[in-house]
Amino acid sequence: MEKFDWMQTIKTNIFFLKVVGLWPNKTYKLNLYTGYAIISILTFQVAHTAAQAINLLFIFDNFEAVMQTILVLLTQILSIFKTYNFSRNMRILKQLIASASEHSFQPKTDTQINMIVTAFKLWKTMYRTMWIFCAGALFFWSIFPMIDTAAGQHRLPFLAWYPYNFKTSPLYEITYVYQVVSNCVIASSTLNVDTLIAALNIFTGAQFDILCDDMRNLVLKERTTMKKLKSLINHHQEILRFAEHSNQFLNWIILLQFFVSAVSLGMAL
Repeated sequence: MEKFDWMQTIKTNIFFLKVVGLWPNKTYKLNLYTGYAIISILTFQVAHTAAQAINLLFIFDNFEAVMQTILVLLTQILSIFKTYNFSRNMRILKQLIASASEHSFQPKTDTQINMIVTAFKLWKTMYRTMWIFCAGALFFWSIFPMIDTAAGQHRLPFLAWYPYNFKTSPLYEITYVYQVVSNCVIASSTLNVDTLIAALNIFTGAQFDILCDDMRNLVLKERTTMKKLKSLINHHQEILRFAEHSNQFLNWIILLQFFVSAVSLGMAL
């Protein structure tokens, strides 16, 4: 049977991770891509978040503005943490991606291929849905200052401090575009890291489905050889090892995701 390439399913996910500097060929080394990744992360994530954090010192007496800024800051700080954790564990992640194509994880029948295809159809639907909502939020967040006449002129999408007068042209236009691009980079990083985590979990679940199918076929056969039984045991151990390595960098990301979501909901209320 032809080798099943599950990486084709997540190729769009990988492409966007490359664009934002989160997917080197193997690991981060002293090369152009690493330089690009550092500039991208520092310019569009760290600097953008820091400008909003510094601005809190100047709006501390405005409760509504402070709450609005903190709500945004929490998600952006979470995105920076995800980026750091994702990059720091790149070697583990690359090993997981490589091991997912090994022979022990390959489907053996058309039925098992359909199991994987069906599982990743759900992932594709989720990925596209999240992109639709994300694109809509980015679009309306970007144009809102233009259509909100009540706030006056020269308003930016995000309340932030800059060491220059951004209300004069062309600094206003440049700063406006910078904030829009930064927001797009942060959103793209967060969305694609989260959906890749979901893809790894779906892959793990699909492997258990394949294992169960192999077990059923083994029971139905009249003669069970020790070699086939050992193969199933090894497959089970490989799945557990894959899940354990995944959890090495997933646990903290998921924990902080729930924490920030809970705090944001509480503050919004």
